[in-house]
Amino acid sequence: MRVLEIDGYRVYIYPNDCQQHHLAHCHVRRKNEEDTVVSLPELKVIVGHGINRKIRQFLMDHLDYLCNKWEELNPDC
Repeated sequence: MRVLEIDGYRVYIYPNDCQQHHLAHCHVRRKNEEDTVVSLPELKVIVGHGINRKIRQFLMDHLDYLCNKWEELNPDC
């Protein structure tokens, strides 16, 4: 489920996604690029390439929202 977007980057959080990575996270994707999986709330890259400062700041600015959305979509994790 796409939850945020900025400058061609899209941020996704999927329901019942904790089985794959075993921790709260979001997927950051730019068209025609691989996903970068970022842990929540630490914002550490756990899969893929790094994220630039602007995207990292954007995630920080929306961290509460992202963490709440993770909990909403992954209540059993």
